Amino acid sequence: MITQTELQGMRLANSGSMTDAQILTDLIREDKNSPSYRMAEAAERYYDGRHDVLMHDFRTEYIAETQTGEDGAEAEVTTAFFNPNRSNARTPNPFFWIHVVQKAYYVLGKEPSISIGDGTPGAETFGGELGKTTGAAFMSLLADWATEAAKGGKAWIKEYRDREGRLRQAVISRRNGIPVYDTAHESELAEFIYHYPVELRAGRDRRMPRTYAEWWTGEGVTYWYADGDAPFQPDPERPGLRPHFCSATYVTGNDGVSKRLKSRTGKTWARLPFIELSNNKDGVSDLARYKDLIDAYDLVQSTGTNNVLDFNEFWAVLQGFGGDVANSVVKKLHVNRAVNIAGAGGNIEMKQLDLNMTGRIEWLRLLRDAIHEFGMAVDIRNASFGTAPSGVALKFQYTLLDLKANALIAQMRMALESHFWFVTQEINRQTGANYDPAAIEVSFNKSMITNDVETVNMINASADLVPERILMAAHPLVDDPDKAMREMKKQRKRKAEEARKAMTADAPPQEEEPDGEEPAKDA
Repeated sequence: MITQTELQGMRLANSGSMTDAQILTDLIREDKNSPSYRMAEAAERYYDGRHDVLMHDFRTEYIAETQTGEDGAEAEVTTAFFNPNRSNARTPNPFFWIHVVQKAYYVLGKEPSISIGDGTPGAETFGGELGKTTGAAFMSLLADWATEAAKGGKAWIKEYRDREGRLRQAVISRRNGIPVYDTAHESELAEFIYHYPVELRAGRDRRMPRTYAEWWTGEGVTYWYADGDAPFQPDPERPGLRPHFCSATYVTGNDGVSKRLKSRTGKTWARLPFIELSNNKDGVSDLARYKDLIDAYDLVQSTGTNNVLDFNEFWAVLQGFGGDVANSVVKKLHVNRAVNIAGAGGNIEMKQLDLNMTGRIEWLRLLRDAIHEFGMAVDIRNASFGTAPSGVALKFQYTLLDLKANALIAQMRMALESHFWFVTQEINRQTGANYDPAAIEVSFNKSMITNDVETVNMINASADLVPERILMAAHPLVDDPDKAMREMKKQRKRKAEEARKAMTADAPPQEEEPDGEEPAKDA
């Protein structure tokens, strides 16, 4: 973590001789060597299935021997022994990928309920404008954001404007961002360094690695680049201090229909457009808690697989054959599984080595249970999921996942407050209104496997005790509570109209007196 005080100290170090280029180079190098960055790199690999076991060579064994030197002293000497005939199957098990996806879609599998607080002026209009920004693209953004946070411990979305001036967002992983806070308490983001690698073509078959960096402050942005391990230097294509974004002005073209760019005006955001989402209160990757358990599972399973491949075959014991003849017999056995023996004195005995897998399978089962426990995830292979358990039993299965998800939800609520600040500013700019982002309310609808009968019965029993929107979000058939509420209102209105028409049709006709005639009078 970097604070503005520490950054200022670097600028004043060595009698103020450190330039921004040197500071930027040191910050990025130190960040890449930090434990959190290395864990984020490992999490990215494990999410993609590139586990450490893939770098293990099972054909190589290390043998330790005690050797006596010329001076009579004994020493342990380790020798590497390579056996090319040994199997080298490596089987990574993507537990981490499953756990990350499970958490992200447990929290975001159902669309969050986003509404405007009661009593807010213009709530219906504000809600309509806000709804335009919370569609499928927004849900995809949230899922990517939560996934990157789970992998790296932290992730950011960058608010930016495209060339047409529309507000857009992009997800930035922990490996590409260095936040600079105002104080050690991380109360506010003061500066942000966004860096990312690219590969430049330096010829037909040659690539040159380059790193670009953007240093964001409250005043603007400076752009940098570095080739390979060289220090950073200013980007000549984007020199000096640049604005956060440009506001474009368009005028109608000569055809009276098309638009053409008239001017661009540089502007800065009122706050830095990087919104941080922490995976939990400590900003720690989920993988940090149980990486060693996954590595142990991979090693045990891979070793067992290689043993089965190497030893669970028939072995031939040859007696009475010379070297060349024995080699010929082995080849025929390998190809044809049979051999014709001519002459006397020779003998072939076939044997098979049986491997006792019980202990290994039990150890793998214990490791699997530990991985799901310390990964705070639900093991879908649990037998109770197929027996229609009660709601209480299902909630017990989800206890750890629910705790982990609640930690992410608490952080996401705070992050979305900042995101909707930018969205509200955009709505106000387009409509000329003055909506308050604090009026936006977000409720998460977690995707838990439930006993649907029990859930529906509970909803019916709570009809007069719990607000209808909350009950709608909890219903197993409802994926989008807001859409369901709108459809419910339309349905009630339609039924009320049908009932009114039915009552009108069933009413007896009223007798009307003829015009121009007076009722008869008694004589």
